[in-house]
Amino acid sequence: MLSMLYMNQLKSDSHDFKEMNEKLSEEIKTLKKRKEQACEEKLVLKAEKAKMEQWVESMTNNLPPPAFHAAAIKMPFFLGYGYIPMCQYLPQSTCDRSLDHELRPLAS
Repeated sequence: MLSMLYMNQLKSDSHDFKEMNEKLSEEIKTLKKRKEQACEEKLVLKAEKAKMEQWVESMTNNLPPPAFHAAAIKMPFFLGYGYIPMCQYLPQSTCDRSLDHELRPLAS
């Protein structure tokens, strides 16, 4: 009688293990699919990165020489507005006009 109980217990355990094994195998399949999708996405992102790096490289290769950059700073940023005032970046002492008549007398 005791052996029958052990046999029944072993059968139920084996059945449970089979179900667990099936669930785990399904989960492994879904994880493998996700991994494949991630690898494909990674390849797409690498291709995009290479494409963007090539684009940036082509843009940097077309830059004018550094002497032109110095002249470009003096050009207006927005053509309709003229030059952008830079007095906001100057110290207050250089913008002070109260002593101009003493430091620079009128020429007339």
